[in-house]
Amino acid sequence: MGSLIAFLAHAAEQKVIDEYRRRHTLKRDITRDRAFVASDGTDLKPMALASADPTASQVAQASEIRERLLSGQDELERSVIELKRLGYTNVEIAEQTGWNIRKVQRFLKDLHDSLQNEGDD
Repeated sequence: MGSLIAFLAHAAEQKVIDEYRRRHTLKRDITRDRAFVASDGTDLKPMALASADPTASQVAQASEIRERLLSGQDELERSVIELKRLGYTNVEIAEQTGWNIRKVQRFLKDLHDSLQNEGDD
């Protein structure tokens, strides 16, 4: 029984140490300083910063979803989707299409729900 308790205590201690190291590792710290000169005095290559722009894969996925959304809609519904994609508010979309604001909201919510249900399958 004593060896089991010793084993469990050691395992718990190692878990605490591992978690401390994981949380305090410099690899994950975005605020850390990085040298632009290697320790041997040679210059390091410039680091490429991650871009906030969407990746090619994300653009392709968005295009596929957009095409699926537009394919089953009439011309007015397509214009509602395009206006929303361009950043228009629901009120502005209602003014431009002649729809009631509630109809615009309901239409966009139904589209959103259909995409969510599609993703669950």
